[in-house]
Amino acid sequence: MRRFNYVHSGCRMAVEHSFGQLKNKFQRLKFINVEEVNEIVDIIFAACVLHNVCKLNGDREDVIPEPETEDGSEPAEGEDERDGIALRNELMISVQ
Repeated sequence: MRRFNYVHSGCRMAVEHSFGQLKNKFQRLKFINVEEVNEIVDIIFAACVLHNVCKLNGDREDVIPEPETEDGSEPAEGEDERDGIALRNELMISVQ
């Protein structure tokens, strides 16, 4: 039982570390406002794919900052979504 607990703890730490890296890179993951489990899985899966695309393209492990307005407040409703769509389109063009 001690061996199982040791191995289980090591695996859990690796998973927690991976989620920490994703949440650091894509800070929006800290605020997922979704209740459907399938949607959450899709969001995390997409973040993993984007992370791998970034690594394949030589991206550093820096944080991708959340968009802010000039006064430092949160973006207006839909504004960050438009920025996200533009970023997604740029990524699609760069990997083609």
